[in-house]
Amino acid sequence: TIDTFLFNFYGMRISMPFKIEAVKYLDKKDISVNTTGAVNTIISNEGKLKGYNTDYMAINKILSKYNFINRKIFIYGNGAMAINFIHYFSKITNCQIYVNSRNNKKLQLLKRKFKFINILSVIKIKNSNFSIFINATPVTSNNNLFDKCILNNSALFFDCPIKILKKTFLQTIAHKYKKTCIDGNQLYSNQRFFQEKIYLNGL
Repeated sequence: TIDTFLFNFYGMRISMPFKIEAVKYLDKKDISVNTTGAVNTIISNEGKLKGYNTDYMAINKILSKYNFINRKIFIYGNGAMAINFIHYFSKITNCQIYVNSRNNKKLQLLKRKFKFINILSVIKIKNSNFSIFINATPVTSNNNLFDKCILNNSALFFDCPIKILKKTFLQTIAHKYKKTCIDGNQLYSNQRFFQEKIYLNGL
């Protein structure tokens, strides 16, 4: 039974596409879940489930050393990871958030949920300067946004695909133009640090 299961496991990881759906099964929520509405780490204490969002924790840790006040941010994507970034930047003073993705329907739903974000066309993106360009998708190859025109107009890059053995297209071009690029493996190692801390010690 589900009750027996809940009493016989200690922790689990949640992956897409269930990070948002799983929230409704939690008995307790860490502030990271309350902030983002998504969960990727769950622990069970006597059958009571508590959820955490270590993706958001990792983003917060990695980006906290940068100054984004009064800066322009671009996020490519519309899933749980993109939402994590939107929540992070929404708390920064006068931070302007711009988004785009391949799925226009989901993009419009994102805009409906976060009225303060701005949807940019590809043409406008290529003529804009951003403090950070974020690929919040699993896409690792070239597409109509990942080109030198955009890269040359951005100061910092965050490329989210994880466990990639070789450099992605975005990372390769960023390196060519001597731009700082935070890769998905850095994101993974930081969120794993928080997960292990939760499993071993609790937060």
